[in-house]
Amino acid sequence: MQAMPFYLYSAGLWFGIAFFILSMVLAADAALIVVRCHRAVTFTMREGAHAPGYTALMCALLGRFGEVAAIFSIVLANWGSCIAYTKYIGDNLAKFFPAAHLAGSTWSMLITVPLLACAFVEDVSKMACTSFLGLLAGQAFACLVVAQAVSHGSTFADFAASEPVVRWSSVQVAMGLAVFCKEGMVIMTPSVYGAMKSPQRGYPRALLAMTVFFTLNYMIVAVAGYFRFGYVPGVEVRSELTLGFDTTPVNSATVCLYLVQLLLSFPPVLFTLFSSIEQAWLPGRPLLVRRALRVAIIAAMGAVAVAVPRFGDFLAVAGGLGNSLGIYVLLDLAALRATSQGLLVSEMLSAELCT
Repeated sequence: MQAMPFYLYSAGLWFGIAFFILSMVLAADAALIVVRCHRAVTFTMREGAHAPGYTALMCALLGRFGEVAAIFSIVLANWGSCIAYTKYIGDNLAKFFPAAHLAGSTWSMLITVPLLACAFVEDVSKMACTSFLGLLAGQAFACLVVAQAVSHGSTFADFAASEPVVRWSSVQVAMGLAVFCKEGMVIMTPSVYGAMKSPQRGYPRALLAMTVFFTLNYMIVAVAGYFRFGYVPGVEVRSELTLGFDTTPVNSATVCLYLVQLLLSFPPVLFTLFSSIEQAWLPGRPLLVRRALRVAIIAAMGAVAVAVPRFGDFLAVAGGLGNSLGIYVLLDLAALRATSQGLLVSEMLSAELCT
């Protein structure tokens, strides 16, 4: 969410709004394709078999290529996101808590310690509480950003009139960022769908509510953040990882709320990464081995956040590539393969007979 003002600046006000809405609609459609493929594959499985996750789904329909490509996409997007979160949290803790006399790199390493608890999460349904708390923190962050923008509302009309429809010099960066924040709603679809009591009825409604809710939230933060922290002070929003807040009490509270939201985002993001790798390459391995690998991944995450300069520039490119592969390319190929094999036809016929 913090990247949205930078996204809007890079895209241009009106093109940025239109393209983000389009990308959300396409991501929601991709989630529905995942559901259809998931039901087609599980329709052919024996009763009581474990329902496949996203990576296993791609493997079932596209073979080894689909499995490797899916894991590549998830590692680029999810692990890259976690590194960016870690770096962002560390840098801002150093800025807003100077009395601790700790550098951003030190903070980044320190916060990986409590994040090691994510290595022991085994069930996505157990994360409902942390997800809800993260949602509340994100909403409070958005409210503070909007409140600061409203206080300068008299100049908003001038802002809207002065902005270019599209900013051609940086629109390609914006398009990568727009795609970057969508993969979670697609990759976690098999896990969420499988955990629901009545998924055939409940999931489409939940997907619609999620798409509308997050589109509105992201766009409100994008417009309000760019207006308040870019147009009003007369500066460019240059970074995809921070708004460059001044250290005022209100801004400190705003940043702290966003840091809390990021911290509570780690469990589901890492869960998706871990489950994808383990289902593909560590099936049947002891729990101790799998948890040891998870701990190593989290520790490496902190190390990369400290060692790699300007990681955000890499993230904008790699995230856009990984998400485009995972959301658009692989899913369409999987749907075509399922259709050619008659799986989607069989699944839909079964669904019609059951209703």
